[in-house]
This record gives sequence, C-alpha cells and structure tokens, in this order.
Amino acid sequence: IRAMSCLEKLMDAGTTDLYGVRVEPKVFLANERTFLNWLSMSVSLGSIASVLMTFGRKNAEVAEGVSIVSDSLLITAIAFCIYSSNVFFWRRRGLRRKIDADHYDDPYGPTVLGAILLFALAAIFTSGLVKLVTNGVFVAAISTSR
Repeated sequence: IRAMSCLEKLMDAGTTDLYGVRVEPKVFLANERTFLNWLSMSVSLGSIASVLMTFGRKNAEVAEGVSIVSDSLLITAIAFCIYSSNVFFWRRRGLRRKIDADHYDDPYGPTVLGAILLFALAAIFTSGLVKLVTNGVFVAAISTSR
C-alpha cells in the first residue's frame, strides 16, 4: 500500500481534506450572496418605511395611519437585517471551522420572517380599511351601489 502525499490528498476530489470536511469556495460565496439578498430586502422595506414616515409628517390628516404602516415596515426591516446578519455569521463560523455541512439550513427563520411581514401587511391593510370606514367612504360606496 502506497502512502499518499499531502499534495495528492489535497488534490483528491473526495469530500474531505487533511483537516476534516472540505469546503468549496463557492459555498462561501453562496453564503455571502444569500446575506446580500436578505439585506437587499431589508433595505427595500426600510426605504419604503422612511418614505412613508416623511409623507406622514407632511400631511397631518393621514399621519396616524401612515405612522402605523411605516412603523410596522420599519420593525420588519430591522428584523430582516438582524436575522440575515446572525445567519451569515453563524454559517461563516461553521464553514471556517469546517463543521459538518448538513446543519447550515434554518427551517424556522424564513417562516418567522414571513409571518412578521404578513403581520406588517395585515396592519397596513387594516389601517387602510379603518380609514375608509371612519371617513364614510366605504359606507357611501355601498349605499350608492344599491
């Protein structure tokens, strides 16, 4: 039996190298790409919240409804940012330490973030509906259609 040299072990196409689990460079790049996508979503939501906050300050008659909408979107954007940062650094630490690659997925995080976003959109819809009902626009539209 011939002993493999260090170079042959490194060039081996198997799943492990001299130090444990082999990590391809594309895995690091995929982690960064996922992180940037989550941050992009967070920046988009934060930008929409910022525009709504500015609009709400200039129009006093809609300030209350817009405040609810912008606050819910801002909280959602912050949650997306915190989640993406935690997952990125957790995965990066695991990849650098070459921990078993079967445990890099997060089945609960995206579901929770989706629920938060759904809650924010429900708050937006509810505030719009309440605004329509309190102004009588909704009631007037129903009475004129009969």
